Amino acid sequence: MNRPPRTATLHPTVFVAPGVVMLGDVTVGARSSLWFNTVVRGDSDAVVIGEDSNVQDNSVVHEDEGFPTRIGSRVTVGHRAIIHGCVIEDDCLIGMGSVVLTGARIGAGSLIGAASLVRERETIPPGSLVVGSPARVVGALSERHRAAIRNGSAHYAELARSYMRSGLARGADPSGTVARDASSMTRREWEDLLVRLEEGPAWTEARRRDGSFDGVCSNLESLDRRRIMVLEAVVATSELVVMRSPDRAEAAGDGAPRESFFHWRDARLELVRRLASCGAAEWSRPVGHPTRGARSLADWLREWVDEDLETRRALGRSEGPRP
Repeated sequence: MNRPPRTATLHPTVFVAPGVVMLGDVTVGARSSLWFNTVVRGDSDAVVIGEDSNVQDNSVVHEDEGFPTRIGSRVTVGHRAIIHGCVIEDDCLIGMGSVVLTGARIGAGSLIGAASLVRERETIPPGSLVVGSPARVVGALSERHRAAIRNGSAHYAELARSYMRSGLARGADPSGTVARDASSMTRREWEDLLVRLEEGPAWTEARRRDGSFDGVCSNLESLDRRRIMVLEAVVATSELVVMRSPDRAEAAGDGAPRESFFHWRDARLELVRRLASCGAAEWSRPVGHPTRGARSLADWLREWVDEDLETRRALGRSEGPRP
């Protein structure tokens, strides 16, 4: 049975490399990373990835109905691995090119050697060293193996942070595809986006004059409040800024419609003025979303403009023909 489409839920510190595709019921925990051209599909059941884990390039993480995939914390999944409808407990390493099939369970602190095949419904005891196709337990992990697993997880967490600082931060959009990276932003596109944002207050003011202002402004204001606060912070720092709803932002809409409009207009236009001076160094700064991971300032601005225009189109349609 197919499940209804869902948007991936990502901690703000998750790194998603260009080319990754996520679909359906996917949850990824803090500081975890998904690397180039990996596919994560939760279309028949859930996929849950814990904290400080990494799924490396060209891997596939899928599930079966009734067999969700659960990858624990501090797990490394090597390049080109296939993880399918199984459970991988904490502190494991799944070697490059390995396959873990439906119903299998990998006990905590185990190492699955490269190109191994773990068969359906097989249980690997905790702390096992496993090799072969089909896979077999050949011994217990040594302290050297355990240290390698810890170091690998920590290395990829730091590597992901370095990529995020360079502007290759990503979040998933509802379609499951990955947004463009900041390197594709040009000065012309940046300026065009800012012009679109400048148009919003004038468009809203026209509706205010003919009596349809209140609903229009409240819709646009509610979309803007958190974004304005977050982007003000991003312009001021190169550190990761996470979107949230501070009290001051919520208070912005407390006044009467007229005062609320002017507050919103002035805040948006002042932010546009500040963003106009940004260049490539600022475009790559990371911005964290509470459920969709981190993306660059460039992608954040694109998303804001897209949603602003779509909201105005929807409000315009609901008004009907204008006199």
